[in-house]
Amino acid sequence: MLGIFHIDEMQKLLQKLSSMVNKEPQGHPGLYRKLNKKYFDRIAAIEFTMAHDDGKDPAGWKEAEIVLTGVSRVGKTPSSMYLSVLGWKVANVPLVTGIDPNPLLFEVDRRRLAGLTIHPGQLVIHRQHRQKRLGTVVSKYTEPSKVLEEVEFFNEMLRKKSVVLIDVTDKPIETTADEVLRHVQHQ
Repeated sequence: MLGIFHIDEMQKLLQKLSSMVNKEPQGHPGLYRKLNKKYFDRIAAIEFTMAHDDGKDPAGWKEAEIVLTGVSRVGKTPSSMYLSVLGWKVANVPLVTGIDPNPLLFEVDRRRLAGLTIHPGQLVIHRQHRQKRLGTVVSKYTEPSKVLEEVEFFNEMLRKKSVVLIDVTDKPIETTADEVLRHVQHQ
């Protein structure tokens, strides 16, 4: 065509395979991609979720199939990643005391938005474990009365905004994901 010398090694391989199995090749380009669409969709979901972890890229939240929100250490990231492996595009948005949530959070369709909540006592344990691992000092972040106030404040705020709350206390990620999916798919 363009005067470029080439050798089609694939044709030789296909001819040999064809004679060995006594079948003609289907000759449809793109079959691999079609057969593996679920795989490629799952990879796209994982990449989307990683790009929208911990409140990143608020403009992209409208493209998310699921948006999780909640306080620090409630399990947003692990739940998001698990859901993404199942093929869902997930964004997660932290709620932080003293910082107003990004207004774009409450522009998300409530059918795709879920707030994760947890018993304050269990949250204190999760946070203390994190602080020990990081080697940081005790702070309001792990003070039981402050954690209780934080959880109650954000739970009430989400209820007022008509966001469904899913309690993750003593639940494995799979159970949390099932409850999130029941909410999202119930529509």
